[in-house]
Amino acid sequence: MKLKKQETRQVITVDETAKGPFAYFAPVAAKGYEWNAEAVEATSRTWANGDPINQGPWLLDPEGGGRWYAPLEKPGLHRIFARLQTKKNVRGAIKKFADRYGLLGHPKRLVNPQQKPTSTRPRSTWRGLPTFYGISLDDWQQAIDDMALLIKLWDWVREERSDRLSQRVKWNRTRTGVYFEWVSADGHRSRRAVIASKFLGSESQERMLEEWQPGDVIEPARYFLYTEINMHLSGHVSPSLTLNSDKGIYMYPDCLLSALYVLFSLEVAGLVRPPIMCNGCGSYFVPEMSGRSTRKYCGTSCRKRVHYRKRFAFSK
Repeated sequence: MKLKKQETRQVITVDETAKGPFAYFAPVAAKGYEWNAEAVEATSRTWANGDPINQGPWLLDPEGGGRWYAPLEKPGLHRIFARLQTKKNVRGAIKKFADRYGLLGHPKRLVNPQQKPTSTRPRSTWRGLPTFYGISLDDWQQAIDDMALLIKLWDWVREERSDRLSQRVKWNRTRTGVYFEWVSADGHRSRRAVIASKFLGSESQERMLEEWQPGDVIEPARYFLYTEINMHLSGHVSPSLTLNSDKGIYMYPDCLLSALYVLFSLEVAGLVRPPIMCNGCGSYFVPEMSGRSTRKYCGTSCRKRVHYRKRFAFSK
């Protein structure tokens, strides 16, 4: 598989953009995406009583077509995605992210009941209405919340923040089970999951409980983190033979969201260093495995720019 860079029209191969055994190219709409509050899902379920059920708003590509890029070449893209949770204008931040990196994947087939017939013949229809594809705001927010939670959990695990983890990881009184508790920042979502319990009949969980020290929160949190990441990867990353490739076979995520979890798993597995946010421009960069881990800037230009601003502010 080959991809053309828009700027130089230079052809690049999968081998040049792959991360270890993984490779993926994602589409991005040429004219960007837009929110649509009138669209409904084109299924019989949403029209069960004659009137459609609106589950939007939906972020959709109204035009079709566009460019392709390699998400696995973007250091810290999974962390950029998770940071959308902190934005005041979440809808605006999601659109900005999509305009640059594309939709998450597996969009729903939609129609607009209010749309008037046009003289142009649509590419596909449902019940006589032109169809298009998009992802709901709820689905975006759920995916963002999940990623933000797991990244926060991972940062606490690798920093051994038992004080933070103890607020989320709970042992029961008899020390026969460990649970995970979480409430979203806005309080609209909550979750309680079993990390391990002797009463579920799982030999692996019983073995984990025997290995963990009673009251320990770090290793149960690590186990929960691995389980959750594996759940997001399972069924969404598949091997495929690849033409024009030196390796011949790669593991391909099935969508952008799966590619983000591949990037996250590479970080957790220690195959790449955790991305660092540049103090100058706010973008993420991954230092070389053999280089310094104390870098604060993605490059010399950012370092000089911050130094200049400090000097200018001091002179004032």
